[in-house]
Amino acid sequence: MDGRTHAALGAATALVVIRPTKPEDLIATAAVGAFAGILPDVDISGSKVSRVIRSIIGGFISIVAFFIIQAQVTGTTVIDSINKSGFATNIIGLAILIAFSFYGASQPHRGFTHSFVAAAIASFSAYLIFAKLLPAFIVGYLSHLGIDYFNKKGEQFLWPLEDRRCLGLCTANGVAALSTRMVSYFVCIGYAAYLGLS
Repeated sequence: MDGRTHAALGAATALVVIRPTKPEDLIATAAVGAFAGILPDVDISGSKVSRVIRSIIGGFISIVAFFIIQAQVTGTTVIDSINKSGFATNIIGLAILIAFSFYGASQPHRGFTHSFVAAAIASFSAYLIFAKLLPAFIVGYLSHLGIDYFNKKGEQFLWPLEDRRCLGLCTANGVAALSTRMVSYFVCIGYAAYLGLS
């Protein structure tokens, strides 16, 4: 499936499974589900998720640069500066996500990033970054693996084992992808409308 379909399905699945009750929770749940839904495709060069990861890397570098400057101004160490801020765990999570993305981008499509090992590593990084939204991340990531299982190209669920699995029922950009994307949009809009009316 294409990135739009994975993002929409990740958001819709996260909303249906998590069932947020406040508008701000709806937005956060859908956004994290959508991001996790496209993350496994970091193994496609030039994909949208690759551009998102580059933005995250830029943000990470900016955060670290801020703490370096702050440490210089206050006369402390960078580690002390980060620890006092309360962001140490988040920064470690971002570093793991960046390392995950670099490694995943170097691997064949539907290999490492489409495995349960990768789902666990990415979920651990998400836990360190935003623990409260971890369920939305896990659901979004697994929605990607689940929908790709219907395609004709196999996934390496048990990476590093070479075995690839698929059902071979549809192509990545055919009618099934369009239908999945449209239903996912409908679910997201419907859930938002329901929450707004209740």
